[in-house]
Amino acid sequence: YDILVFNQSTSEFGSVSFRGLDKQETAEVVANEFASRWYKVRNEYEKVAVEPEWLGVGNYQNAEVTQDMIDEEVEHTMNGDATTKSRETVIATVVPKNIIHTLKVKVHIKGIYNLRSARASINSMAEGHRLVSNKPTKSKATYLMEEWRLTRNEADPTTGYIETSITCFGLPDGHQAMAEENLLSLSVLLQDNKTMMEFPFQVGNMFTKSTGADNQENQLVLYLEIDDNITLPDVEPEGGTSGGFDAEVEDWGDEEEYEIEI
Repeated sequence: YDILVFNQSTSEFGSVSFRGLDKQETAEVVANEFASRWYKVRNEYEKVAVEPEWLGVGNYQNAEVTQDMIDEEVEHTMNGDATTKSRETVIATVVPKNIIHTLKVKVHIKGIYNLRSARASINSMAEGHRLVSNKPTKSKATYLMEEWRLTRNEADPTTGYIETSITCFGLPDGHQAMAEENLLSLSVLLQDNKTMMEFPFQVGNMFTKSTGADNQENQLVLYLEIDDNITLPDVEPEGGTSGGFDAEVEDWGDEEEYEIEI
């Protein structure tokens, strides 16, 4: 017998789907598709994915059930022992391990007091995970980042950074750590609530992984820090109020169309 074990029933997961479970070589889990109100796919093949929930997987191949085991169990049951004494026959020990990555992103910004909202996307991440080979899939997906936290520098409050984290399946199988393999597209809305700016970053060569003490609990973490020269221009805040430094960057809100002079 070949055994696959998950931390809960496959039907209980809401953010991922299992496929190919009838064969070891095709068994995989993939993130479900996400319908975004604002992100427009670049082509018909691009998939925007839901952040996967925590998933533990264990597998054991060639577990053996012998005829002697079967005969002994039958004899035990027919003798009536099964109703009076619990009995277990262990054919394998499988401990599920986490396969979900957390991607932590930090972006440094000058003129950060002009920032009202932020959202971003990152493409060409792994769509899923192959369950027996314990590798990410070659197929890819785009993940969205819609909730950011702002921190200003104490020494210079005009500068600071925004950060966020998402769950994903990590980098796809065959990733070569080349800059052009992954594009992080950051959109910011300024304090006037109408000026929008776009910042594309090729980041395929910028990922770092958790090691040592950071991974004692089988946590899979990818880090991405962008320290390019992002400077936000001064704008008149909406309503004439001064910009603030709230710990949470405001939600982008509903879609509105503005004509912006370039």
